Parts: sequence; structure tokens; C-alpha cells
Amino acid sequence: MSTIAVTRSVSIAAPADVVRRQFGDVAHHAANRVHRGVRFEVLQEDRARCRYRQVTRVGPIRLAQELDLERVEGGPLVNTVTHGQFKGGTITFDIQPDGPDRSHVDARLEAEVKGLGALAAPLLRRSVRRAFDRALAEDRNDLESGAYLEPTV
Repeated sequence: MSTIAVTRSVSIAAPADVVRRQFGDVAHHAANRVHRGVRFEVLQEDRARCRYRQVTRVGPIRLAQELDLERVEGGPLVNTVTHGQFKGGTITFDIQPDGPDRSHVDARLEAEVKGLGALAAPLLRRSVRRAFDRALAEDRNDLESGAYLEPTV
């Protein structure tokens, strides 16, 4: 068994509450293909939680996973992997204000991998770092370009 823990950060020119909504808006990510090469499917959703399926590639490995996103007011967005290669792991987005119109986002993946995944852990760590960097840049572009239109609920 091996642990994969990867943290990446990004600064985004948008208020923290808007950034937080966008990061937690899985339906927006699904409908607008915010992340190139990643497919999202919302399975069940309410104000506090979103259960969804995500299919992506990390290096040469195709990952099909189900996640449960917990939305805690003012706290980090925690995505727990309930099915798939990183089952039991978490992807956490901690979004903090960095002034009135700027935010700082720390993204962290923590997961235990077994078998062949444990043998490939060094490759997985590098691949996850690159995937996080690309995904955070895509989220930043989505927010800073004005493509993210906040839901009017």
C-alpha cells in the first residue's frame, strides 16, 4: 500500500464566494466541459451534497470514479471518492479570500493505493500534479473569462 498526497494552489481574480460556488457547481462543469478530457455526470444533488461520476485520465490510466461532494458553509469543499481507483480518498478545495476580488485555492488529493497502483505511485503523483495544475488553470479561466454564470437560485 502507498499513500498519494498532492497539493497544488492557484490564485484567481474573483471573489471567494463566487470561486467557491463555481468549484462546487458540478452541473456547470458537466454542461460546459470546463475541464478538457474530463466527463462529469451528476447522479444526485441537493444544497448540502452532490453525488457524481467523473471519468478522466491521469497519465496512461483511465479513472472512472464516483464522488460525494460535501458543501459545508464557509468550510472547504470535500469530495470523497466512494467508488473507483482512489476509493476512500478525498479531493479537498480550500478557498480563501485574498482581498475583495481575489481568491487563493489549495487543492489536495489524499488517497491510499494498493497493488499495481502502489507500484505506480510515483508516476501517479507526477500525473496528479500535472492534472491538478491543468484543472486549476481551467477553473481560473472559467471564472476570470466570465464564462461561469452563477446560478440564480
